[in-house]
Amino acid sequence: MKNYITVFILFLLFTGCTQRAVVMTEAAGKNPPANARYDYLFAEALRQKYVGDLNEATAIFEKCIDIDNTRSVPYFELAQIYSATGSGTKSLEYASRAAHLEPENYWYQLACGSLFTQYSWHADHCLPSMIRRILHWFILPVP
Repeated sequence: MKNYITVFILFLLFTGCTQRAVVMTEAAGKNPPANARYDYLFAEALRQKYVGDLNEATAIFEKCIDIDNTRSVPYFELAQIYSATGSGTKSLEYASRAAHLEPENYWYQLACGSLFTQYSWHADHCLPSMIRRILHWFILPVP
C-alpha cells in the first residue's frame, strides 16, 4: 500500500510539472490578451454605474469606446445613462449607434424606438430599418 501511495505522488509530481505547463505559464504572463484593458474598463464602468457615480461611469464608457468602437454595449449603457439624466439628444445618438452596430439585438432596437418616441424625434434613417426588422422577426419566415 505504501508503494502505491509513493507511485501516485510521483505520478502527480511528474505530470503536474511538465515543460509545457511551464512554457504556457510564462507565455501567459508576458502576453496579456488584447481585450484585457477594455474588459477591465468595462467592468469598472458598470461598477461605477451601479454605485451611482454616473459621471465617472460615463467617462469610463467613453474610454471603452475609444479602445474598441465596434462593440455595442458601451453605446447602449451610455444611452441609458443619458436618458436617465435627461440628455435626450445624446441618448438618441448612442442608442441609435448601438442599434446599428447590432441590428439583430431586439432590445437595442426596442430601446432606440422607445427613445425616438419619448423625445418625439422623427428619424427617417432609423424608422424604415426598424420596421423592416420587426417585420422580419414577427411576420417573415427566417431564412
